[in-house]
Amino acid sequence: IHPADQDYLLSPEKNLSGLGFASQALTCRPAEEAYQEGKTYHLAGFSFEVFHTPGHTPGGVSLYFEDEGVLFSGDTLFRHSI
Repeated sequence: IHPADQDYLLSPEKNLSGLGFASQALTCRPAEEAYQEGKTYHLAGFSFEVFHTPGHTPGGVSLYFEDEGVLFSGDTLFRHSI
């Protein structure tokens, strides 16, 4: 998770589960590690770089897999909307 979104794991109000959008208020443990922009990560035989792309949330990220020519952008296009 990006550092700017860590509070969403701990706060039902921030993740909207405490405002009636879910059947119950949800929280999680704090993230064990926060993404570092520009760092290359290696997972399951793949390498990817993290780019901070705030939009739907302050900590939105995109994951770029250069070797595969693929970018996972999540909901970055929903800036200031749903």
